[in-house]
Amino acid sequence: METWSILSTDILLLILEKLPVPDVIRSSAVCSNWCSAVHNQHMQRRKLHHHQIPWLMYTPPSKEHHDYPNAANFFSLSENRSYTIRLPPAPVHGRHWVGSSRGWLVTADDRSELHLLNPITGAQIDLPSVTTLHEIDMLEDERMFLDGCPRYVLNVHGYEEFFVPEALCTIYTKVVLSSDPTDAGCTVAFLYSLPERYFQGLAFARVGDDRWGTLSKQEFTVEYDDVIFSNGDDDRFYTVTKEGTVEQWNLLGPNPVFKIVVQPQLQEPYGAMQKYLVETPSGDILLVRSRIRLELSQYRVDGERKFCVGFSFQVQRVVVDTGELKEVSDLGDHALFLGDSESLCISLADVPELLPNHVYYSNANIKLYRPVEERGRHFGVYSLRTHESVNINLAVDRYSSPVWVRPSLVQ
Repeated sequence: METWSILSTDILLLILEKLPVPDVIRSSAVCSNWCSAVHNQHMQRRKLHHHQIPWLMYTPPSKEHHDYPNAANFFSLSENRSYTIRLPPAPVHGRHWVGSSRGWLVTADDRSELHLLNPITGAQIDLPSVTTLHEIDMLEDERMFLDGCPRYVLNVHGYEEFFVPEALCTIYTKVVLSSDPTDAGCTVAFLYSLPERYFQGLAFARVGDDRWGTLSKQEFTVEYDDVIFSNGDDDRFYTVTKEGTVEQWNLLGPNPVFKIVVQPQLQEPYGAMQKYLVETPSGDILLVRSRIRLELSQYRVDGERKFCVGFSFQVQRVVVDTGELKEVSDLGDHALFLGDSESLCISLADVPELLPNHVYYSNANIKLYRPVEERGRHFGVYSLRTHESVNINLAVDRYSSPVWVRPSLVQ
């Protein structure tokens, strides 16, 4: 141990950047020299191993809550165990979890304002106020309701929809980042919608901006399912609608523009499936469709196998230049991680505990636009070869929405 303790900092940093985050954290307890190296490792912004496997961040059932209000719970697939990590004072459980991107959790506070939180380090970054969105205003004076509570008003096609501050976040669909938010030029894309009013909002901002820029087309009569940045480009991202239309948005210039990349040939039933966009490590864009299906449970109740909800997935590669979709039946040694978070495609070549050519999903059901406590809680893994899915048994709080988080030590 004495020999290991006197390794130079440069060599230690080379070792640490190859390790998964749990092992990096454990390394800080070896000795003072290693603890200092771990500190330098994230302070110098060195890249961690790019195969970091996402954790599922969740809130356990209320009866299992721990005594630390500023703690976060994570389930590690590769280790098949949960972690509880205490954070510096940064609210986690008192906030709505919108999703995650680039290792940062996207949260909404009690006024539905958005914040980025690194759940490992506790670092936090505020995003522009939602009142700077074109369609949203805050009423705090003569138009307040009788209870004296301020309201948000959402102006939709000539109608006004009112929300108490903590409820506006129920219309937030997805927030994704172009890069780590501590990088210069990092861009945030923000989807929000009110389907019953046929309303879809799409906005963007650079980290550090004080206002959202609203993107618009002639009409927003369809709903977006997903948004993703590609190839580390801060000025270009892709969206996909429920009908399967893939669009590319270009933020360069004074007036952002979009173009249709893929136009679906057949009309798909509205709400029949959830769609995701995923970038592969080689830079390809994948379009993934998830469908709900009924299947026999693996377990028996009173001697009988019962039906349960399962999922199937279809993967296609988007040929951006021609607008074609090519079927993908084999991901090789890669796996997909899908849910409310940024969609991920990760190599499992060095992770024998997980299954390549599979889809790991969390809340992969179609959006039902119901209160969080009424939505499905589905975690599982689906084989693209056998077309079978297996549930991951994890007890979570019925009022929470678990998300995949790719651990990062950036502050």
